[in-house]
Order: sequence, then C-alpha cells, then structure tokens
Amino acid sequence: SPSPSSLHPIRHAPTLVHIIRIKAMDNNLCKTITGASNENTLKTLRYLNHINKPVWIRHVIVPGYTLNVGHLMKLGKELTRYRCVKQVDLLPFHKLGEYKWDELDYDYKLYKTPEPETEEIIKARKILKSLLTL
Repeated sequence: SPSPSSLHPIRHAPTLVHIIRIKAMDNNLCKTITGASNENTLKTLRYLNHINKPVWIRHVIVPGYTLNVGHLMKLGKELTRYRCVKQVDLLPFHKLGEYKWDELDYDYKLYKTPEPETEEIIKARKILKSLLTL
C-alpha cells in the first residue's frame, strides 16, 4: 500500500467531511469543460480513501457533456471503488455565473449549453443511485 505522502501530500485541518467536486471522470472531457485536468482531484480522492477520511462528491450534470448514461455509469462504477465516499450529489448545470466569464474575458465553452430538464435530472440520479450503495 502506498504511503500517504507518495499519494498526495496535503495537510488536513480537523474536518468532519471533505467535499470533492468531480467535473468529469474522463480527463479529456474535464479539460474540454474546464480547461484543466481532473488528475489532482482524483489523486486527492485516492489519498482521502487511503487515510480513511469521509468524502462527499459533488458532480454537475451538464447537457451534452456529463448528462448521459455512459458518463454517469462510468462515474458510478468508479466511485464504488472508494470506501470513503459517503454521499454523491448530482447538481444541475445552471447559467447564473455566465456574466463572470464575460467580465474576465475568458473563453467560456458552455454559453450555448441549456440547463437540464427536471426529468433528465431525475433520470440521472436514478442511474447513479442504481450503481451506488451509500
């Protein structure tokens, strides 16, 4: 078993639960959506699992990107490997912060992305729930 320092050397304040935001399980998809890799996020999850710290996962479902059966199945199957995961929240994509991208003059790839329909959110949560035993 790897030592904690070789996995991810982070310092911990006394914390009841750690919240990890997974943008996408697929690294290329994560880079497409955010411009950044998911490697540090997944290293942190592995480390917290190794030291047995409880984790809540927050994952935004984005139509055209992460709101599809294949992605949700991959997410669910991957998360079953971690005994530290105590809760998974699927959050619907929203457009409330788009103005910030304009103000910062950043290239925002999700301008034309619609918010998910209520039925899509319910279906996504059912898919994930069928895979996880939390």
